[in-house]
Amino acid sequence: LRALSVEEVARYPRGEGGEQLVANFLQIAPEQVLLTNGMDDGLAHLFAAYLGANDELLFADPTFVMYPMLGEACGAKIVRLQSGEELALPVAEFLQRISPRTRVIAIANPNNPTGLVAARSDLLRIVEAAPEAAVLIDEAYFEFCGETLIADLEHDPNLFVARTFSKAYGLAGLRLGVLTGAAEQIGYMRRFCPP
Repeated sequence: LRALSVEEVARYPRGEGGEQLVANFLQIAPEQVLLTNGMDDGLAHLFAAYLGANDELLFADPTFVMYPMLGEACGAKIVRLQSGEELALPVAEFLQRISPRTRVIAIANPNNPTGLVAARSDLLRIVEAAPEAAVLIDEAYFEFCGETLIADLEHDPNLFVARTFSKAYGLAGLRLGVLTGAAEQIGYMRRFCPP
């Protein structure tokens, strides 16, 4: 940060260089990466792109508090699926509840606040059961479990994976988030993102 010039501080940043670095690290194409002003900003863009009045947002309680807040801001119907006694992801309930009105499914993996990790196979079953919905796998705490769905982006155009630099990297004050997905979907969201 100390090496930044006055010109670099005075101008709006260009994301391409950072997106290329992140893409290289994640081993995906730069067109599949959108750097955002914190992960909450990335979630807001995704929800705004997919959710409108009377669309459904599905998630399991307890989980990250921003999901219902952002869904309500978009006018969506909030569908809370109750986690079981062990607080594991209620996969069967997700599969039963998906409907044509389901436009976003949000799953934190590992979950926040429980720390529980859902099986990759279960997550992919949900992704494949909802081809018309955006399925967000929020990997804010990925570094604490090491299992990711990033490699599945090329097979599932409705899959989005979010990451943050706030947790394991300890850079919350920089407000840097990463949203990954199919190049076409990320390109669409890039059009209405601020600098």
